[in-house]
Amino acid sequence: MTQTVIAIAVCTLIVAAGAGADEAQRAQIAVEAAARGADRTWEALQAGTDDLESRNLFHAALAYCEAERDLDRLAPLLQAASAMQDRDPASPGYGNFLWKRSETEVRDYNAVEFGMRSATAIWIRHQERLCAEARAELEQLLEHATAACLRHRVAPAYTNITLMNASNLILLGEALERPDVTVEGRERLDTFCVYTWAAGIHEFASPVYYGVNIEALLLLHELAESAEVREQADALLELLWTDVALNWWPPAQRLAGAHSRSNDYLRGRGGVEGHLWMAGWFDEPRQSRLAPAIASWRPPAELERLSSERLPRLVRQSWGIGRDETRTHYLLDEITLSTAGAHFGPDDVPMTVDFATGRDGVRGYVISDARQDPYGTEDLPLGPHAKAFHSRPLWAAAQRAADALGLALYREDDLIGDPRALATHFVMPRDVDAAWIGGAAVALDADEPFAHELPAGETLAIQKGSAVMALRVPWARGFDGETAPAALVFDGNPHGAMRLTIDHSAGAMDPREMPAAALWVRVGSGVDDLPRWLAEFAGASVEVEVAEGGINIEAAGADGPVALAARAPWQAAERIIPEPCRTPLELDGAQMGRPILERIPAVARYVQSRQLEPEVAIIASDGASVDAATGLVLPPARVQAHDDDPRVTVVHSPDAGGSVILRATVERAGLYRIEGHLAVHQEGPLTLRLLTESSDPAPEVTRIMPQAELSWQPLSDEAIMLPRGRVGLQLMLPPGASIAAVRVHGVEE
Repeated sequence: MTQTVIAIAVCTLIVAAGAGADEAQRAQIAVEAAARGADRTWEALQAGTDDLESRNLFHAALAYCEAERDLDRLAPLLQAASAMQDRDPASPGYGNFLWKRSETEVRDYNAVEFGMRSATAIWIRHQERLCAEARAELEQLLEHATAACLRHRVAPAYTNITLMNASNLILLGEALERPDVTVEGRERLDTFCVYTWAAGIHEFASPVYYGVNIEALLLLHELAESAEVREQADALLELLWTDVALNWWPPAQRLAGAHSRSNDYLRGRGGVEGHLWMAGWFDEPRQSRLAPAIASWRPPAELERLSSERLPRLVRQSWGIGRDETRTHYLLDEITLSTAGAHFGPDDVPMTVDFATGRDGVRGYVISDARQDPYGTEDLPLGPHAKAFHSRPLWAAAQRAADALGLALYREDDLIGDPRALATHFVMPRDVDAAWIGGAAVALDADEPFAHELPAGETLAIQKGSAVMALRVPWARGFDGETAPAALVFDGNPHGAMRLTIDHSAGAMDPREMPAAALWVRVGSGVDDLPRWLAEFAGASVEVEVAEGGINIEAAGADGPVALAARAPWQAAERIIPEPCRTPLELDGAQMGRPILERIPAVARYVQSRQLEPEVAIIASDGASVDAATGLVLPPARVQAHDDDPRVTVVHSPDAGGSVILRATVERAGLYRIEGHLAVHQEGPLTLRLLTESSDPAPEVTRIMPQAELSWQPLSDEAIMLPRGRVGLQLMLPPGASIAAVRVHGVEE
């Protein structure tokens, strides 16, 4: 059968299968779809395409193995991957890969993780299918890549890369008979599990990267030799699928609510849908990833029932150690409201309203925009990849079920783009039944663009079915210090979206004040007396106090007060009402995440030994001192009284070693000297690692610490550059060492 006929047959199968496809049919569809993708990669390779990606060479080789066709293409695909691998042992990119063939050096250190995800599966599942040439080529690739994976340390908060890195190391170690590599991978996976128990999934609710996370864990569960590792992967898969189930909203066929790291602001689509389709959770045929097609693990059936039947429900979760690193999602029959308490990155969607519009419907969402790109459709080449990055203000939010407050404060250096274009948008669907500003209806049936002023204090509301969203702007300020104007705008876009736009640009060429906006949103489902509902919201009190160096906002929510306060130097919310969630996942107040994680031995040991919840320290421009016990203490290290002075609390590293991660908010980027108040039982190396969400390997320095009683000692010979914002300092302690505190001093450049 020709490949053209095969493609037609598969497309026919996809259309015919739909909701009626059983698991075997879906797996066949996914494998054949992956093989068709492999054909496109092969064609690009033959054509010498510059933007050919190294990861796709491995994906194509695995797809051909799973489809049992075109095996003669494996050797050329692997040879092309070898040509894109850095083989210079002296290079910082040694063992890693060019992301695209057009590049001349490794720019994205994540490339090795995406490639090895498929390469290890080929070696373990299909080694016998490889000709001698392909087998030798792949073995060389794996050996060099192992060195790259070992050096590629990232923060446990960098969820998808952390999971791929640990999984790859475990499988590479087993495949190449390198127990040292497997042990290292298991230690990194244990660290991630403990971090997640304490902080939650940091790349929260991402429709893109939850797909990557699940795929890495499926392959680990399917391919790992160790029963304990498979059980660990099973627990993490159950945690992720429980998270997905609680946030998957069947009326819109999407992972609803606030997202981190979104590639689709308008509709919230992403790779996680391939897993959901494979599991039979929604009907539209999707070209799934290979991992769920070849893996045996499946989500528990009760999770789908929970997702579709438990309405209304209130989902809350933490995604970091900071008090404001939290997320809330209130799901009703016809509408959902969600907020994130802070920004993770420049491609977040921190406040959302989802209507029951199906997968193609536009979401309601907040976006901070200085690029005249309110719909997130224009990519920007920041970092190794172009994405629709936007400004990252100090964002704070508080939510009590159907009411939410959001606050955006635009500090110096927060903007991506031109300050003369700065606006806070609340994008919303235009395909609604009705819209009002105050008591006046807004005509939505014309195709012509419009802009309707939203007077200060008035309510903007939209209705679809018996679901309604109402919004007020309690406070908004431009660069000139005056009230920033707001308007409901339709600009003729083809997306089916309109937007509330708060324009901060006045005075941007001579700014005197920090631009800001506060939003108050309320949602309702099954509203049968709309005038009364709207009148109650419009008449509810909201108080805004703006003083030098501070702001306080409190609104009378339908179920109780909702409040936010922030103070200079504007690093995080100071006051949040109601109190944010501080556990990885909860449903209507019941713990859902931690009981799953506590099945993992490393987590169980941590829970048994922990004494203090980790905290986030503030490092001012002139420095700070941080108690080591306030950090995330990773087993086998433990918190205890110092042997010689029981009044002093220390983090003690036993003979097996140990580490502690101190999370901090740095107020000013710059050079800092870092000292430790520590005692060293015997001379040994202490490694100080700087953890950020960068794809680059974590910068680190190692210093041989002399034997000493408890005293202040430098942890590095040179000053270290710390970026502004939240960072992690991981201290890998010598065996038998104890550390009481870390002191950070600013250094004049």
